[in-house]
Amino acid sequence: MCIDYEAENWLGNPTREEMLEHHNKLIEAENELLRQEVDRYRKNQAKLIDMVSALTIERDRLGKDLEATKTRLSETSSQSYERMREISELQRVVSQRDAIMRDYGVPEVFFGSPRTES
Repeated sequence: MCIDYEAENWLGNPTREEMLEHHNKLIEAENELLRQEVDRYRKNQAKLIDMVSALTIERDRLGKDLEATKTRLSETSSQSYERMREISELQRVVSQRDAIMRDYGVPEVFFGSPRTES
C-alpha cells in the first residue's frame, strides 16, 4: 500500500493563503456579531438607565407625598385628641349638671334631650 505523505498537494486541498483567508472571514463574522451584541447591550443599558431615572423621580415624589400625608395625619390626630378632650369636658359638665339637678329634685324630663350613658 502506497501512502502519499504529500497530502498538501492533493487536489481540493486549500492552500495556506486560502485557509488564512477563510479564518479571517470567520473572525470578521464573529466580530460583527459581537458588535451587534454590544450595540444591543448598550441600548438595553440606556433603557435601564431611563427606567431607573424615572423610578427615582417617582420615588422622590412619593416620598414627599408620604411626608405630607404623615404631617396631615399628625395634625388630624392632634385635632382629634383636642376634640375628644373637649367632648370629655362637656360630658363631665353635663354629668355635673345632671347631678346638681337631681340633688335639687328636678324631674329628669327637664334635663334636656335624652342621652346615652357611656
